[in-house]
Amino acid sequence: MNAREKAAAEREITDLVKRLQQIADGSPKATPNEQADIRARIVSLRAGLAGGR
Repeated sequence: MNAREKAAAEREITDLVKRLQQIADGSPKATPNEQADIRARIVSLRAGLAGGR
């Protein structure tokens, strides 16, 4: 993973974490599936950043 890909992954993680915080705060609502998808994507991105794709 090159520097550009790492930066993009880090930005996506930040955006996803912000979305989870919005969900936790109750606005806007999300389905349990959406929450699970977001968490799975964060795990996937973190694994890629760690080199463990």
